[in-house]
Amino acid sequence: MLHPGDRYGRYTIVRKLGEGGMGLVYEARNHFGAAVVLKMLHPELAGNADVRERFRREGQIQYQLRHPNIVRVTDILEENEVPALVVDFMKGRDLERELATLGVLPLPEVVSISMKMLDALAAAHEKGFVHRDMKPANIFLEETDTGVEPRLMDFGIAKIEATRGLTQVRDFVGTPNFSSPEQIQSTRDADARADIYSYGMVIWQMLSGREPYAELKDPVQVMLAVVRQPVPALPDGTPDWLRTIVARATEKDPARRYQTAAEMRDALAAHAGVKAAPSIASRPAPTPAGERLDDTMPTLATVAPDLELKLDFTGSPAAVAQPKGAARTQLPGELQFPAQAPGERVAVLPSAAAPSSERARQAALSGSAASVQQPPLSSSGSRPAVRPAAPLEAELSRGEASRATARPSGARSSASVPAARSQAQRGGAGGASFALRVGAAVVVLAAAGAAALFFAKQGGPTAASPAGWVRVEPGTFVMGSLSKEPGRGDQEQAHNVTITYPFLVSAYEVTQKEWEEITYRRPTAFTGCGPTCPVTDVSWFDAVEFANRLSERSKLESCYEIKESGTAKVVSWPRGTACRGFRLPTEAEWEYAARAGGAEALGDGPITSLERQPADPVLAERAVFGGNSAVTYAGAEDCSKWGDGLTTCGVAPVGSKKANRWGLFDVSGNASEWVWDTLSNFPVNGVVDPAQHTAGQTNLVRGGSWMSAGRDCRLAAREQTQPVARKTFGIRLVRSIDP
Repeated sequence: MLHPGDRYGRYTIVRKLGEGGMGLVYEARNHFGAAVVLKMLHPELAGNADVRERFRREGQIQYQLRHPNIVRVTDILEENEVPALVVDFMKGRDLERELATLGVLPLPEVVSISMKMLDALAAAHEKGFVHRDMKPANIFLEETDTGVEPRLMDFGIAKIEATRGLTQVRDFVGTPNFSSPEQIQSTRDADARADIYSYGMVIWQMLSGREPYAELKDPVQVMLAVVRQPVPALPDGTPDWLRTIVARATEKDPARRYQTAAEMRDALAAHAGVKAAPSIASRPAPTPAGERLDDTMPTLATVAPDLELKLDFTGSPAAVAQPKGAARTQLPGELQFPAQAPGERVAVLPSAAAPSSERARQAALSGSAASVQQPPLSSSGSRPAVRPAAPLEAELSRGEASRATARPSGARSSASVPAARSQAQRGGAGGASFALRVGAAVVVLAAAGAAALFFAKQGGPTAASPAGWVRVEPGTFVMGSLSKEPGRGDQEQAHNVTITYPFLVSAYEVTQKEWEEITYRRPTAFTGCGPTCPVTDVSWFDAVEFANRLSERSKLESCYEIKESGTAKVVSWPRGTACRGFRLPTEAEWEYAARAGGAEALGDGPITSLERQPADPVLAERAVFGGNSAVTYAGAEDCSKWGDGLTTCGVAPVGSKKANRWGLFDVSGNASEWVWDTLSNFPVNGVVDPAQHTAGQTNLVRGGSWMSAGRDCRLAAREQTQPVARKTFGIRLVRSIDP
């Protein structure tokens, strides 16, 4: 027994917090004076080698597990042959005591606690750890600044699936009232599905207000009831959907239960009306510049590749990418139309002679053959050949850069749909002709009284992508900064980069709402801004895990392998761009999409102020940065120390500023965005599909943030940091797709 003021290792005892069958719990202080908890094996048990080894195993397991809803073990000590675990100090109480006080919990709290606990179990199971003692006493409700957060604790009888040495075949470990039938009959048969059964019984108690089988006082009777008798009925008033979930989780046969904790978590979220995004609902189309998104913005889009194009010739072009055979849905707005073949784009140029009768309109809406335009064929009946993209010179003068912005090889044409339409209408009105490039040929079309089709081999986006995503075609661009660019860094050597594959890039940064729906974790910064604001305070490891989770929910392959190596994580990307799941952009993909065909500091415009000044007109209209990020919501950052007259600053809702020419918002400012690459020197010569990541090297974020000066919002600016850093960092995702 230790007393206040006693020393245990490098810790000073403050007070005894509790005592259980396995050990003693003390509050202590480290040499910095910070509070910790010491979970010490009871001295009377320390002489038992098997018990001591189990206790050490608990520490080893919890030390390896890193999840916001799992209690973190920070150290393992042993003094006088009595081991102890050092655990984060938390304020609150466990769920068992909470239920003893309240009886039952409100349904929203049951759902909230359960989704987070099941997510924690899913994380543990993915690493091969089974808890085997899920019960209310092992769920701690920590009081935080943002509310109560449940934390899973005490993996004392967990096991690593690959090593089975501590438990004998017929030894029972666990709490009978919450244990699964197979766990009672044979611990060797207990796998992750045993935890699912146990958590089903935890839900049962939260809804019933009493411990399962509480009427049976003899533990042997409890175990017999668990194995042979049906689970007691839930109280009247329990929603049918929740009865169904608990019933499936507590099936006697493990094969009939949810097979993973993630599956049960998503079922619970879906039935409870909580958007868990199991298949990821669509995001909205990009918001016009200056408009703010409301709190109903949907989540990230599911990519549906089986699309067809239907065109409306009513004089106001519109395109719909939709499942083949689906009913035609009219969408507002002027969209670039999807590719008809690899390397080609099509846009409709209406004219006075375009079909405008009700009959023609109905034909277009019905998707009849007359309303679907095909590319012109050559004399041999094949589509015209497409000329390869010509490389740019790596170093351009300022004047050359502004001209190259219009049509860099591999970038979107400078002639937008409205501009092309205007040209067609001018030609139609005057009876003149105008030239359009079709592959390598230049075809002269008479615009008087005809709807023209425009095809071009070039990179950049097409509209054949889900709402909220931009499809970027292969192409060549200049990466890095030109020698005369103000604020140019010493690791921004301009060089040609060719991207040989198409990919989707999200038009928006990941929002706080999307973050919580995918991770079941509350954002930790700028929550006063609201759910449509970008999530920040995200580490690089958080970002790759988010991408994997989103891929899992969308039934796509996970692009990253994440392994524990001692106290560190090691992330690999085995299939590279061949992976079809969600992922972080490479540095080259990020800059290609952000530049949208422009070679200047802000893509299609220069930068005139490198400081935190709102006077730069180009930057101010497209970026939330240090010169214009003043906000008044709760939790904003004190920026009075900047000396620019601002008081409190922070992020703004995604899409608040003007998009780039390809429809991407916030590529400068708001949240800095993680990329896959680590820092390396740019090459002098051109490269193809670069992706440079070396474990242990400095990671990169791009785009600048709400607190950045102008120089750091330039599209060539490379910010280097450690993968565990968080402050201003957020996420924008990409996904490789088929040509």
